[in-house]
Amino acid sequence: MKLKILLGCALFIIAFSIPVLAVTPLGQIDSFDNIVGTGWTEVSDTNLMRQELEPNNVYEGIGSMRIKFEDGNPSTDPNDWQVTVQREIALDVNNSLALTFWTNNNAVSSKEHVEQLIVFQGDNKAWFNVPGTNTGWRKITAAMSAFTPDPNNSTAFDMNAIDKIQFYCSTYDVQGGSVWIDDLRLEAVPVYMSPCQIDSFDNIAAFNWYDDRKHGWMFQAPPGEVNEGTGSMKLDFTLWNTGGNVDIEPIRIFNPPLDFNDYKNLAITLWVWSDRTNSKFREIILYDDANHNGRFVAHPPDSNGWTKVVANLTAFSWYTDNTPVSPHDVNWSSIRTIGLFSSCGETIGYNHAIYYDDLRIDSNQVFLSDATIVNADRTFGTIIVDGCAADWATLDDSDVVDFDLAAVPDQPRGNLHVKYRLAWDPNYLYILVEEVYGDTLIKEALQVGGFGVPWSLNDHLGGDAYYDALALYFDFTNIHWILGGEEGISLWLYLGLASQGQTNLMMAWTNADWGNHKPAAVANGNYAETGTGLGNRVVEARISWQDVNSAVDSWRLPEGGLPAAIKPGYIFGCNPRVNDSEKSSLWNFTVEKGTAWLNGKMWDWQGTPSAIGIYAKDVRLVCSAADLDYDCHVNFKDYAQFAEEWYNDGCNNLNNFCNGADIVIDGAVDTIDLAELAQEWLSE
Repeated sequence: MKLKILLGCALFIIAFSIPVLAVTPLGQIDSFDNIVGTGWTEVSDTNLMRQELEPNNVYEGIGSMRIKFEDGNPSTDPNDWQVTVQREIALDVNNSLALTFWTNNNAVSSKEHVEQLIVFQGDNKAWFNVPGTNTGWRKITAAMSAFTPDPNNSTAFDMNAIDKIQFYCSTYDVQGGSVWIDDLRLEAVPVYMSPCQIDSFDNIAAFNWYDDRKHGWMFQAPPGEVNEGTGSMKLDFTLWNTGGNVDIEPIRIFNPPLDFNDYKNLAITLWVWSDRTNSKFREIILYDDANHNGRFVAHPPDSNGWTKVVANLTAFSWYTDNTPVSPHDVNWSSIRTIGLFSSCGETIGYNHAIYYDDLRIDSNQVFLSDATIVNADRTFGTIIVDGCAADWATLDDSDVVDFDLAAVPDQPRGNLHVKYRLAWDPNYLYILVEEVYGDTLIKEALQVGGFGVPWSLNDHLGGDAYYDALALYFDFTNIHWILGGEEGISLWLYLGLASQGQTNLMMAWTNADWGNHKPAAVANGNYAETGTGLGNRVVEARISWQDVNSAVDSWRLPEGGLPAAIKPGYIFGCNPRVNDSEKSSLWNFTVEKGTAWLNGKMWDWQGTPSAIGIYAKDVRLVCSAADLDYDCHVNFKDYAQFAEEWYNDGCNNLNNFCNGADIVIDGAVDTIDLAELAQEWLSE
């Protein structure tokens, strides 16, 4: 792996050392130190083009070009809003080259900017749309391959015969302000060989970062606030002085685009510094050239300081606008943009900042998981869904998950205490929920008639959180870090608690859709409850694997579909959430608000549970925990597999818990596991 990475980086360096053969040599085309006599003219002839010599408004050398929008009256002279400057010039270029220039606009508004760079061949033209409108000097790289030919001209545009170049500048809704242009060059287009660094953040202006959320509080960080190299990017949330939430999303456009065709073997990595108090790094967002955006929800770091974020490309969830799409629809060979989204909930009087450093394309990484594996025992027709737990007595390997709201970290208002277990057969997943303690403020779920009437007329606005219930969030591919965030959910199952003789209190959402109840996912399921509501309510339910397979998007399921994956040894992601709200309305926080995950949190900005974190309760299907070869028999084959791992103390998810010999999943193969094997000996 190290050799592969070093080779990729070496190719990256070599790409910049090979001379590009072109008639027009690489280098500076115009310094703008003296625009008089160089052929620059204004198409609009409004005399707004000026020579700029003031040092603060010059990027390099001794001068720059200034478009001075504050002259004139926009109400009577509309040309003050759009200005085009041009120069006749002969360029012979190709798609491996780029035109680059530096531009700046003043602090009056971020709405004065260079909007397009246009090249001509006679009357034929092609243009490059300049991204972003932030103030401050920044470098624009316009790869010739990124220019758009005029669709109204039937003649193909020939990059080998450019005879004129234009800067189209504009301003909107304001009178005043200026745009400066400096240092026009012809350069080789960067070629990124993966795995390798794609941005050091040592000079964020040169690599054309801008804020897509339009706050623009991105700065070059001082050398002392870096993880590697000599610089990093700082997001300064203290500039927001009116309170409330503020978002910043640094965006960089790559020309030519990044080629991630090998996405199943690749990851994006980034170092992030945060104080974890209010400011948090949220997402890595990718954009292809076909209007798809891919999102990776970053799990909050476990400590202050620098944290490495690793985003396997297979873990991104993809959308067209807000509509989920399959990753197979993505144009992986043309990823044009990377966004790094962070936010802060409250900044007044605080010094909350986030720093970015060392953005890389790296190899896909398999993570060492801290998740608890919960065994679901195989049942052979013994479970009847009737609200009675007696028929679970023989399922010794169906582990019990104890969920006590009064005992979780950051204890929310609420003290509902339940235990749940899972079991399976080739057709169904079974769930048993037993109430241990229920307080006197019981608010029971209402009947869901025929799976078609939700618990609330506005269940997508919080009806799921009004009532006593256990919710299970499933990720059947188990590749997403976060199950509480919308992107990673395959199935979101709600099991309402009641003592009123109601037998239909199951509700499901699917496909990361926080909208209405999706009855098809539980159409052939069953639900039954018993108890008086005084701490002894019992719920039994089952859902059909085939129903889930049909209701969930295929790309959110194991390859080949869910029924094919249902066999001993299959592990999928699961996180529980308990509701003990007693709320009279969604935003009524004056009464008990006890909805929380096992980490004691409810809302995603407080930290949703990770699928690899210590609060995850991932599910493993077993015939017996001692059935190491998954043939549903415990015999000498299993013993031989066990003996090979005897006294191994490095068991984890990366080695399948010592090839299954770590039966109790405590990290070691010892006498405890041997006792479990002996207890199940010759069982079926």
